[in-house]
Amino acid sequence: KEMLLSAKGDLKLQDIDDIQSYLKLSELIARVQNFRCNVSNKLFEQFRIVQAKMRVEQRVSELRHKLSDASLQQMPEFHQRIAVLQQFGYLDHMQLVQMKGRVACEIQSCDELLATEMIFRGVLTSLKPEEAISLISSLVFQGGRSDEEGEMDVDTSLRQKCEELTALALEIGEMQQVCQMLIPPEDYLRSCLNFGLVKVVYEWACGREFKEIC
Repeated sequence: KEMLLSAKGDLKLQDIDDIQSYLKLSELIARVQNFRCNVSNKLFEQFRIVQAKMRVEQRVSELRHKLSDASLQQMPEFHQRIAVLQQFGYLDHMQLVQMKGRVACEIQSCDELLATEMIFRGVLTSLKPEEAISLISSLVFQGGRSDEEGEMDVDTSLRQKCEELTALALEIGEMQQVCQMLIPPEDYLRSCLNFGLVKVVYEWACGREFKEIC
């Protein structure tokens, strides 16, 4: 009651919200005065520790928000990628995951979009096992790019599939541009396809030893 009179009389507070804030502040001051740390000779050291802890907790909270779905949905790239996935049938108009989307989620070692399209479009269907294995190597090989698909000494059927896979990668890259993603189709192609090991893998799959191939 005395605090309320002081708020009105001494501080001339009239707004009820201001008076309640003042009462809350007065209560906190009274509680702080009773803290045992006030008589500790390590008060400032302990305060710095608590302050550092609070800063870390705040930073963790900020990072969690940035990783949250709410934050992702505010990023332009998120909506651009959603548009690409909808164009290729990985998500429906309600952004529900379709069969192709579930398959793409299981692919971890290469570009999920290109690998899934390769599967669903039957690129591997007409190939022999050794040809299919060698073609798949282009999705995961990360070495030098000394060989182009048109220069490889492989069967015509495999060379045609390399060209087909290249065209497919460019198609995906062009669709990404249509959906306003910034990566050029040629850069996307170079990032997800490398035919440098196709010949070696083909010979190995046919039964030759590495010492004979190299």
